[in-house]
Amino acid sequence: GFILDPGPCHPRTTIVEKFDQAITDYSAGLSLKTDLLPLSSRQIAEAHYKLSIVLDLTSGRLGDAIVHAERALDSVEARLAELRDALSGQGLVKPEQPQSKEDVKGKGKATGPRLLGDDAIVHMTKSQMMAEEKELQGLREDLALKVSSLHVSLTPPLNRKSRRTGRGAEERTE
Repeated sequence: GFILDPGPCHPRTTIVEKFDQAITDYSAGLSLKTDLLPLSSRQIAEAHYKLSIVLDLTSGRLGDAIVHAERALDSVEARLAELRDALSGQGLVKPEQPQSKEDVKGKGKATGPRLLGDDAIVHMTKSQMMAEEKELQGLREDLALKVSSLHVSLTPPLNRKSRRTGRGAEERTE
């Protein structure tokens, strides 16, 4: 037989280009959101999660996928902490203040307070907070499992322990 050159119209090339474009788009969106919203915003968690999914499906980007899955988990945990504080009567949640940095590049980025966003806890009733807390606990568990499974994927097969023997492949003497 002979091998055909798939050329630029091959579906695999198109898929790779779409993943690359998705990474670019999600990264740009995430950058804007992190400039404007607090870590505890659900939009931040969602943006990190979506980017982690695309990176996980992109060859050679597993390490980046893990970073973004962990950041999504951090965001959900920050949101849970804010909800618990609000529910326990610790007071209203205030927007985070960005750390001041000198404008070295001269782009004149705004340095005012971050926006609270539509999902701000201060706009929620107690029953809405309780419902969201329950939902976020499940989401946190799911994200923790995702992070764990990504770490397992990153571990080279020789270093993984056998479920049957509990020893690594290099230790087996069968």
